[in-house]
Amino acid sequence: MPGAGGNLLAIFHVIACRTCARWRCWRLRQAQAFFGLAALLLPLGLGYFALMAQRQNADAQPDYAGIARYLPLEARLMANDPSAWYYHTRRVGVTLPDEPLATAYTIAQRYCLSHLVLDQNVTIAFVPLIEGQAEPPPFLTLLVHLDHGTPEDWSDDVRIYTFDNPC
Repeated sequence: MPGAGGNLLAIFHVIACRTCARWRCWRLRQAQAFFGLAALLLPLGLGYFALMAQRQNADAQPDYAGIARYLPLEARLMANDPSAWYYHTRRVGVTLPDEPLATAYTIAQRYCLSHLVLDQNVTIAFVPLIEGQAEPPPFLTLLVHLDHGTPEDWSDDVRIYTFDNPC
């Protein structure tokens, strides 16, 4: 029976109040006040925690519109979350492989990818590139480095590379 949950909650409230009223230390008015307050505060508390979790996750998302300003409209991307890129910017792409950089170049050639977007959620092979510890291979050219924090903190950095691709 879908939708019966709200009705059952009211019945459980009455049953809980009657049961507590039979106990020696509870009175009916005290039980009604306690469970009535609990019925109000529980959804408010759960809603607050759900809202905080949603806001925390929103802060972890990259600024797609801000980053997309550096990309042409016809760009084909290799990114960690290509579906999010398509949703926010309408730019198509493929997922970063969990393979060496040479594999990324092979994929870029096969699917005519033009740009590599690295944010804080990269696979292990790309960590030296996003941290700036390694020089990019000859088939990648750094287009832009967006540093939103301190130089030693790369967790909010975004680097956009172009593939030197014959497509």
